[in-house]
Amino acid sequence: MKSVVKLDINVPQARLAELFANAENSPRWMDDLDRYEAISGEPGMPGSKYRLVPKKGAMVFIATVIAKDLPVQARVNLDAPNVAVSVTGTFEALSPFGPHTVGTWKRSSVLQNDAAKGVRDLAQRASRPQLRCDP
Repeated sequence: MKSVVKLDINVPQARLAELFANAENSPRWMDDLDRYEAISGEPGMPGSKYRLVPKKGAMVFIATVIAKDLPVQARVNLDAPNVAVSVTGTFEALSPFGPHTVGTWKRSSVLQNDAAKGVRDLAQRASRPQLRCDP
């Protein structure tokens, strides 16, 4: 399953990239996430790992930072027992003279068993009216 979410955000490119790449911010923009827990490595750097713990349920993801090329791109892999998700965030300034940035998040998932329902629910939450989702 693949999904793409694009957002036009009134913030400079570098600031948006920093906010996205900082895993400590994850509970602020992921509604169902209770907390972030560092596991290993320097947080946010390639090879580092952290745990994403949900508010409800038992699907805990172990995240591995794959690449951090700020302010242009950040990549992370999320692994749980029944699903693996690859997330790439890219950040493109709409104008060199203004603060607007396009943030694009591409998710590619490999699902097993009932994990498809959880990811489908996550994708539905990500496609709220203020977001534009492209298949």
